[in-house]
Amino acid sequence: MKAKFPTAQTILIIIAAIAAIATWLIPAGEYETLAYDTDSRTFTHVSQSGTQEYPGTQETLEKFGMNIDIKKFEEEKIRRPLGIQGTYHKVESKKQGLLEFIYSPIKGISDSIEIILFVLLIGGLIGIVNATGAFDAGVAWLADRLKGREMFLIVLVTLLIAAGGTTFGLAEETIAFYPILVPIFLAAGYDAMVALAAIYLGSCVGTMCSTTNPFSAIIASDSAGISWSEGLNGRILMLLLCIGITLWYIIRYAKRVKADPSKSIIFSQKEEIEEMFMKKSDEKPKFTIRKGLVLFCFAMSFLVMIFGVSYYHWYFEEMLIIFIVGTFITGLVSGLGEKGFFREFMKGANDLAAVALIIGLARAVGVLLDDGLVSGTLLHYSSGAVEGKGTFR
Repeated sequence: MKAKFPTAQTILIIIAAIAAIATWLIPAGEYETLAYDTDSRTFTHVSQSGTQEYPGTQETLEKFGMNIDIKKFEEEKIRRPLGIQGTYHKVESKKQGLLEFIYSPIKGISDSIEIILFVLLIGGLIGIVNATGAFDAGVAWLADRLKGREMFLIVLVTLLIAAGGTTFGLAEETIAFYPILVPIFLAAGYDAMVALAAIYLGSCVGTMCSTTNPFSAIIASDSAGISWSEGLNGRILMLLLCIGITLWYIIRYAKRVKADPSKSIIFSQKEEIEEMFMKKSDEKPKFTIRKGLVLFCFAMSFLVMIFGVSYYHWYFEEMLIIFIVGTFITGLVSGLGEKGFFREFMKGANDLAAVALIIGLARAVGVLLDDGLVSGTLLHYSSGAVEGKGTFR
């Protein structure tokens, strides 16, 4: 019997077990912390001798050696207490046993409940949009409009799929686009690799350079205790650069194949691929006003979220409300009906239930390290290893 690689859930449970064992082997330690209260506009300093309040000013940050703009606290871009450099001290060990290990996933899910709800709502909304066929019809409509100008189709398909990847994590959903786009590219004199590259590489670049993707940028930012809008400009710049390189790569290959089909890396399969896909060229879904409205509502949910977070400093509660409202409006215009709406919503949410569980299990690792009082120790010794090294600015 062949050994199989375990699932992500199993791997995280193993890592959580290792984290629990680590609390028995690694000395416990903590940093003094500084936490900002947005209501009272004060800092609370927690030290070995107790707690003390300080005014929420830039001078207080400088007093504790923190080179951070006070606006990051005022705008809630930093939400968690920060450890104060040079204040690490050992404390009494708090070993995590079997009972704590069993409790940790529950605590992890509880700590991450807002993110989990957000992910499930996104899944439900995507499920409704997929059920209407709006994504497929939109791509087919775009392909028809650009017949004879397939070079622009390469650019637009790559850009649109990258935009989906960077905003809401469009990835495996793109499988439906292959039978729609491959015949179009074949008819234009390209090979199937051009269509595959536009779809697959567009998705990879988008998800890699995530801007508002809840499954990477938002979850990771929340775990770090910072707003997901922090570093957004840098991520956008990286996205634009990567898209530019990707388009250059695809277009360069596409031109070479169109000029000489024998240059295709799958030229030996040309007849087989054409026989497989060209029969499906007239099986394109129709783009209707209803499907256009569904896509509009879907896109507006993300645009309103981005606007609210950027200008009004919304966080998960407000983001959840936006997607609840957006989901119901999308459901109303979808024509699925009451039963169809909830059926497709639950299907979509169920597709991301595994992701929600992974989030809780991942947080369980942090819970064990924090409760076992070894997070500070790990940070102290790992930061000491790079102390005095050069920095990038």
